[in-house]
Amino acid sequence: MIDKHFQDQGYFKPIMDKVLDYVRTAPAGLSNKLWLSYEPENEHARSCYLSYGFKETGEIFENEVVAIYDLTIENKEKRMNIYDQLQAVEDRYEELGELLSDPDVVSDTKRFHGAFKRRSFHS
Repeated sequence: MIDKHFQDQGYFKPIMDKVLDYVRTAPAGLSNKLWLSYEPENEHARSCYLSYGFKETGEIFENEVVAIYDLTIENKEKRMNIYDQLQAVEDRYEELGELLSDPDVVSDTKRFHGAFKRRSFHS
């Protein structure tokens, strides 16, 4: 909980990042989910948690709304992001290889050297 005097000052995301960093150290054992609850009338908290990636479960615990953050989805997204980045590098490498075999590029020394340098950078 962030004191009302310090809300709307950009503390929420950095605090949640630190909470997740701590959870990843497995202080209570390994976990693939993080759950929390908040008062149903607290729209500000709801908005913050949902925008961060928590999903409401539809459950009520001690008169509070339960929301869960799925740590496995976060890991899958990171792996996909790395895969996408690698694919982009590979695609660019192939594109530059095609340029280097284009007779018009080969005959233009300046274009050829530029393409060669870019391809060398990607290998």
